[in-house]
Parts: sequence; structure tokens; C-alpha cells
Amino acid sequence: MKRNTRSILIVEDESIVAKDLQNTLRLLGYLVPSVAFSAEDALVKIKKDHPDLIILDVKLRGPMNGIDLAQIIKTTYNIPILFSTAYPDKRLLTPKDFGELSDLIIKPVDEKELCDKVEAIFSKIEN
Repeated sequence: MKRNTRSILIVEDESIVAKDLQNTLRLLGYLVPSVAFSAEDALVKIKKDHPDLIILDVKLRGPMNGIDLAQIIKTTYNIPILFSTAYPDKRLLTPKDFGELSDLIIKPVDEKELCDKVEAIFSKIEN
């Protein structure tokens, strides 16, 4: 396991999925200081933790969904986003609409695909 100083915030309203993502990312060597279970919670944690990447569920419960939150993140914080969804209807979401540093992963998340996409985003940041 490589040690990494990159931090990732997971925004996921299903606690089992969030915990699985958190454990996988930690095993891959990333810092995952916290998990947000709603868009509102995410905004608080973004200000507090200053993550390098956000893994964001498209269909969050509550008054603000993942797409709404992504717009705020893009305009206010400019943090890269890896969208996650169990509904792979790409007509609903075009990650490139949120900038070059965004992508999409389908749940259930494959560990290798997750690793590849996270590393690709961080590689783009460094270049």
C-alpha cells in the first residue's frame, strides 16, 4: 500500500456504500478524513477538510441532489469530482459538463476502476 497525502471526501447517502468506498480508498493509500451523507453536510466538510477530490453520488436524498452540489463545488471551490451512480443513464449526466477534472463511476464500484479513475484525475491535476 502506498502512502498518499491526497485527501478525498465521499458524499454518499447510503452508509454501507460510503463505508465501503472509504475502506477501499484507505487501502489504496488515500486519506479519507470524513464522509458526508447529504449535500449540506458536504458543504460544511469541504470548508473544513479542503479535499483534493470529491466522490459524489448523483442521486442524494434531500433538498439538494448531487448535480446541484456539483454546480456549487465547480463555481465556488473548483475541486475535481468523481461522480458515482447506480443509474448509468448518461443522458442525465455528462461529467464533462463539470469540467475536465470530472468523471463517472457506476455502482457497485469496482476497486480497480475506482483506483484508475482517481489516479487519472490526480494525474491531470499534476500536469
